[in-house]
Amino acid sequence: MNRHSVSRGIVWLISLVLVVWIFKSLPLSTIMETLAELALWQWLLWAGVNFFILWIYAQRWRCLCSAAGVELCFGTLFMLRQAGQTISFLTPGPQFGGEPFQVYWLWKKFMLSGPLALLCVLLDRFYELWVNFVLLLLGIVFLMLTPALDLTDWSALLVVVALIVLGLSWSGWFLVSHQVELSEWIRKLGQRWQHNPLLQRIDAHWDKLGERLRSAIRTRKPALALALLLALLGWAGMIFEIWMLLHFFAIKPDFSALVFIVVGMRLAFLLPLPGGVGTLEAAIFWVFTILGLSMTGAGAMIAMIRLRDAIVLLIGQFALWRIGRVKMLENTPSGQE
Repeated sequence: MNRHSVSRGIVWLISLVLVVWIFKSLPLSTIMETLAELALWQWLLWAGVNFFILWIYAQRWRCLCSAAGVELCFGTLFMLRQAGQTISFLTPGPQFGGEPFQVYWLWKKFMLSGPLALLCVLLDRFYELWVNFVLLLLGIVFLMLTPALDLTDWSALLVVVALIVLGLSWSGWFLVSHQVELSEWIRKLGQRWQHNPLLQRIDAHWDKLGERLRSAIRTRKPALALALLLALLGWAGMIFEIWMLLHFFAIKPDFSALVFIVVGMRLAFLLPLPGGVGTLEAAIFWVFTILGLSMTGAGAMIAMIRLRDAIVLLIGQFALWRIGRVKMLENTPSGQE
């Protein structure tokens, strides 16, 4: 057994211990009764909201691919996204891990050039990261300014998230504004591998990626703006799902309490545990305890979120199987050179 397998096993063990510890503190029998009392229309509404959120994220990626000059059908991108997200969910870290596979699939299965496939994935991840951290930063600022919650000791967290937002913003600006300097640096870096057939043209690949990026910003601004709108709409859908579940379980928090719950859940996903297993449960338990909300509602909400995750993982497993069966280009992407 190698070191990576041992580390992964330890991470999963920590996650499962956290889950068991949290659920030992929850009224399991009452939680099951609460879930059983949900009406059919509530289950259907909950499913519809979640599928709408998945549609939004896939549509956002489609807009960003279009901005890069690539036109792929929605079904293809939906499958690629869910397959990548399934891999990311099962790896430790803040929802990363499936991106190299997405780049590979776009290149190998759908005949995009390497730089173009990389650009499509990087644009999507950059949008997701930047919007997530900006809204998380705004949520933390709002909570710190809410006297009733008394969260002034979050100043260190505020600084960390603010630095991440500034770092992402600066990186995006630097990539766009300093292509010449970056190209020269990568060209010098590539000289070290001039005898490697896979790496000796790294500078040419970078130039091609940079050209595509500049072209997207210069000529595809409506697609980039629509992608940003869809990213914000995805967050709105996520917040609506949490608000909806709270009302399903007869919990009616005010706006500050709702923001506290959302921020706590999002912070839990940033910890290095796969899929936030354990950390998400602990975050919900902690926030509900501070707010004095029902522990039955906390447990029922955890159960619904994990049921959703299980269904999404099943969709992702199907997507992985479907992509594995692709033997040739199914949809000719436009914009290829």
